[in-house]
Amino acid sequence: LAGIVILYIANLIITRRWVRDYAAFGHRTLVKGFFRFWAVVVVICLVMAVVVGVNSFFTHNSLILQECRGVLLVTISVLTFLALLPVLTVGVVMMGGLEDQEMIEREYSRFRGRSLLLVVTSLLLTLEAGFRLGVMFDPRLWGQERWYHSRTAYYCLGYMLEVMVVYLLTGARMWEGFRTGEVYKGHWPGGGRPRVERWAEYVNTEGEVYGERG
Repeated sequence: LAGIVILYIANLIITRRWVRDYAAFGHRTLVKGFFRFWAVVVVICLVMAVVVGVNSFFTHNSLILQECRGVLLVTISVLTFLALLPVLTVGVVMMGGLEDQEMIEREYSRFRGRSLLLVVTSLLLTLEAGFRLGVMFDPRLWGQERWYHSRTAYYCLGYMLEVMVVYLLTGARMWEGFRTGEVYKGHWPGGGRPRVERWAEYVNTEGEVYGERG
């Protein structure tokens, strides 16, 4: 769970930068506070899941186990909503109006790439979280399982989707569509370490793909 939480937080950060760069209301303090609030919620959900998970291993009391299951259901439900939040945010911004149409038209490839990356990763995380939530809402006795209780479904709709998100976020650093001009040669993207100059022709900067920090 801790690993997937990192992806949720990363997606929130990327969404915040996307809103700041393209939304008409993106620079408001309330927007920054909104995303910080949900980042804190993710951490709280992680703590809740760890606590009840450990507690359930050290008790056979059916009442306590039922309460732990209820907490986990709430936690996974919140995380499922958080996984879908970037898609909802992009939809709201698109309907509410973009800030600088000229800049978007000038860098349309980058705008399209950032938007598509955000939506696809969000949908994959939503599918993963929704699958876990659905399975938890339908517990079965041994021998009465459905297809979604199988190991194949667990790995394909769980860890496989997480790996796909990681590859998408990493592979985006190599796609030419994010580049806005001359690639700065002599530094690693987002850092100050020297690098081999030929890599500058292939690796995008952090700001080009995910948006500048701040």
